Formats: sequence, structure tokens, C-alpha cells
Amino acid sequence: MRAFAVVMVLALQGCTPMIVHTNLDNSANLQDSDIDGVINERDQCQHSDSRYRVDSLGCTLYQRSVQHYLLDINFEHGSGYLHPRYYPEIKSLAQVLTDKPTINVNIEGHASNQGNNADVNYKLSLRRARVVANILISKYSIDSSRVTVIGRGAMVLKAVGDNSVSHQQNRRVNAILSDKSPLEKPKWY
Repeated sequence: MRAFAVVMVLALQGCTPMIVHTNLDNSANLQDSDIDGVINERDQCQHSDSRYRVDSLGCTLYQRSVQHYLLDINFEHGSGYLHPRYYPEIKSLAQVLTDKPTINVNIEGHASNQGNNADVNYKLSLRRARVVANILISKYSIDSSRVTVIGRGAMVLKAVGDNSVSHQQNRRVNAILSDKSPLEKPKWY
């Protein structure tokens, strides 16, 4: 059965009414099967969860939060060896990642500014970050897609100074957590 709508249109020239017949056979395209507020014809994410906000194409909107996770891990001069006394630090980080599977982590390695070779410091900082990342992945079964390794060299110093205490504080690894979670729809009461 064909459906037609009669629409009254006033022409601007003299306000003469006009009758226009419109075919509404495409009414199925106006449905919103996943109840996200976007009609099927436009919806590019047909099975989005109706609890979350969507964009104009019907795809879930996400928010990203970033936080620094305090790791107390330091290295000896010129070394990428991780002393076993730091394993509990990595275990605590692994527990956070296990408890919240939407969180990803950037492991950032750092070096002191001893020496004049920025390339050596960069490679050393990358090696330090990889040591921690490999333990998360191999020992605690954190999916490697959730772990990113970054070498910072001596670009981001924690302590400024040309003494053994400053250098020790700069030879470190940091963790930065990022969480991508869907934006919930506002609740109307």
C-alpha cells in the first residue's frame, strides 16, 4: 500500500496555496533499530549501545582520561638491568591494568644527562622502558596492544643538577595510564 502525504505550501507570490503530494514509501528508513537517536539510513554503527551517547552517524562517543602512575623504579648508570626489588612496583601496575581492561599504558624510559651522546641516552631510555613493558607482557599477561614503549632520553629531567643524586633520580621509568570509555547519556528524571 502506498502512502501519500498532502502538504500545503504557500507560494511567496501572492500567498496562493499549493497542494504537493509526497511519496512516504521510505518510512522504513526513518526507523532507529538500535534506539540511539540516529535513523537507520544514516546510522553507520547499527548496533551501538543505547546507554551511551553517539555522534551524528550513530557511533559511540568516547572520553579519554590520562593519569600518571607513580613508579619508583631507577637504574644504575649506563644500565638497562632492572633490579628484582622493583618487581612489586610492576606487579602493582599490572594489577591496575588487569582490573581495568580499558586502560592502556605508556611506559616511558628516561636517562640522566651524563655524557654528551643524546643517541646513546635515547637508546638506553628505550631499553629501560622495554624491560618494564616486557615484564608486564610476559609475566603478568598484559596484552601487548595495551602497552606502548617510549624512550625520552635526557629530554625530561626529574632533577636538575650535575651530581650523583640528580643523575640517579633521572635514570627512571614512568607509566602514564590512558582510559578510553564511552560517554553515558544524561539521565532525565
